[in-house]
Amino acid sequence: MKRLVPLKLLVSVKHLAPIVFSASLIIVSACSTPEPIVSDSPISEGPYAGMTKVDKSQFEMFYLRDGEDLTRFKAVKFDPLELDNLEINQGRLEMRDKKWDVTEEDKANLQKRFADRVASNFPSDGPIPLTDKAGKNVLSVSFEFTKFIPTASPDTGNNRAMRGSVWTYSVGGLFMNAKLYDSETGELVAYLADAREIGDRQQLQRNDSVNNSRNINLEINSWLNKLKSTMSSLAAQQGAAN
Repeated sequence: MKRLVPLKLLVSVKHLAPIVFSASLIIVSACSTPEPIVSDSPISEGPYAGMTKVDKSQFEMFYLRDGEDLTRFKAVKFDPLELDNLEINQGRLEMRDKKWDVTEEDKANLQKRFADRVASNFPSDGPIPLTDKAGKNVLSVSFEFTKFIPTASPDTGNNRAMRGSVWTYSVGGLFMNAKLYDSETGELVAYLADAREIGDRQQLQRNDSVNNSRNINLEINSWLNKLKSTMSSLAAQQGAAN
């Protein structure tokens, strides 16, 4: 699809801000990332009753069960990426754009991509080894993508109305949450949520299947690394205190 760059620029800039929950989503260099801090006061009511808020976790929202000892977990198990409730918000698309329609094949491909990223970030011989079996001292993680706000039509088949290159500031906005639970008892251990613009938000990039796949992989890696970093830091703090 060929576009006049100024028009696409205006569309992208206009819609980038709402996706960001707060300034806490700005990523800083690893050397200056602050240690996560667990609140002293557990939440007494509402959906997060019995949990404590974790500040500076690199996620927009992170809650940990009050009194939870993370040092007891010796391995991690990931459920398949949950996509059944994924909402595609078409609000950024232009009138001539083809609407998104996520198929079962699309979901299966994204689930495989996520599983590959998990295996890469949590090797079985790493400090937080990956396992495919539930059991004692195994932490289960269930990631869910809940909303995607694309900036252009999908680059598949005849979805691009006209031939030519599409340039955008990002692939789109992606919302996620994750539940961490004891794989043996099913008890909720932690809950987190985040939202990100996928891709470079500072300069235009070609919006095509190759670049989009690469940018989505990078964002999945980022979320997995932030989860690993936060959980490792919290466990280390607990171990030092005991």
